[in-house]
Amino acid sequence: MQDTSLAVHPDRAPARLRSGNADGPGGAGARGPDEAAAGVGPGDARRVLMSRAAWTIVCYGASLALRLGTNVVMTWLLAPQIIGVMVVVNSVRLGVELLTDVGIEQNIVHSPNGSKIDFINTAWTLQILRGAGLTLLFCALSAPLSAFFGIDRGVFLVVSFAPLINSLHSTYVFILVKGLDVRTRNLFELTSEAASFCVSVALVALSPTIWALVAATLCSLGIRSGLSYLLPGPAHRPRLVRRYVREIFGFGKWIMVSSLVIYASTNVDRLFLAKSIPLTLLGIYGLARTIADLPPTLAMRLSYQILFPMLAAARKDAADGRGSVAALDRARRIFVLLAAFALASAVAWADCAIWLVYDPRYHAAGGMLCVLLVGAWFAVLSNLNEATLLGFGRPAYNSLSNGIRLAVLAGGLPLGLAQFGMPGALGAIVLSELSRYLFVLYGQSRVGLTYLRQDTLSTAALAVTILAWSCVRWWFGLGTPWNGAF
Repeated sequence: MQDTSLAVHPDRAPARLRSGNADGPGGAGARGPDEAAAGVGPGDARRVLMSRAAWTIVCYGASLALRLGTNVVMTWLLAPQIIGVMVVVNSVRLGVELLTDVGIEQNIVHSPNGSKIDFINTAWTLQILRGAGLTLLFCALSAPLSAFFGIDRGVFLVVSFAPLINSLHSTYVFILVKGLDVRTRNLFELTSEAASFCVSVALVALSPTIWALVAATLCSLGIRSGLSYLLPGPAHRPRLVRRYVREIFGFGKWIMVSSLVIYASTNVDRLFLAKSIPLTLLGIYGLARTIADLPPTLAMRLSYQILFPMLAAARKDAADGRGSVAALDRARRIFVLLAAFALASAVAWADCAIWLVYDPRYHAAGGMLCVLLVGAWFAVLSNLNEATLLGFGRPAYNSLSNGIRLAVLAGGLPLGLAQFGMPGALGAIVLSELSRYLFVLYGQSRVGLTYLRQDTLSTAALAVTILAWSCVRWWFGLGTPWNGAF
């Protein structure tokens, strides 16, 4: 049966909202230091939402600078072939880490019991048990993975400890999301990334080899896990409460499917290309893909740290819900228009930026990046829209949308590469993101909350801006931005 508890058009107030408050401090209805006035009225809801969005965007901007700085340093110190090896290793590592993913964060944010200490400790215990099991599995798979990809088995063996180290972090990171304490969460992530940046650059500068990159990966995960215990909250204790275990697995079954499908759909290109093109070219592609993934990552942060918890809370609190949904509509409109202009400008000038900043060995990434950023635009819209479906308790649509993306990639990548080389492969990636977006739009129409008008206008703005910048390039004799890709 269709869930209509928050069935609204973004331009209208909610048709029906359930009453009731979140359970306990830090629950879905709880307010952090910047949320005290969230339920006063639409104007207050809008100001609070903009404050949260501003914290997320500013912190992510600093994070973006750190990531791009890391990329630039790595390209000047390391050969593309080494980067190519790490592209494969990280793709495999992420796949292993997503096995048996039951969505600990989503469970804590979504559940009315998510702020109870027994639920938190149960989630923390399950998280560590899962991490230990995945590390053992990764160790066992290291030999066949080494033989399949032609990469030193020792690299896979050392990286196999990543799932365990990653699982050791405190679940109070997720309580910040549940309580909509966006400021603290983003400052925590930024601090972790800044420390990881310093360690990673130091290791690669001392030893520009694959082993420095492997060590940097493990150190970064360890830093984040360690810093998470500085967040406020009672000490964790091993605990497994049967009813909470059932609840976590009950809600998490679709999260598990979704995580595996998302992983496959976002990494199948890297794994397929690892067997189809030289590692040097894979390293260049990996650089372009890493940069192209940054805008969708920002959209995902906004979605999971703001949109999802606000919609989950709105379904429980009628007073806050009307103002929250209206504020989300206005804030989203501003964000997608700004994102359209920023991404269009990036598409038009990405090749020049790569040429100016990166080592000459990586200049071919510029043309690839221009094309991949077009696909990134549809990924941004999809990530924003999927949060609304998750807020309605409909994770199945997210799984299916990423399944469609995977199917398009699975068929389009080999065909595109065989017929047109790398341009064909890049085109298949853009087509897969568009297919995913169209299905998410269908899912939104089923729950009664779509942003089709916003998305259409912002996409038109994207196209017009790219055209305008292309005319400027033509006037100055700079050619088209995608020359290097075709």
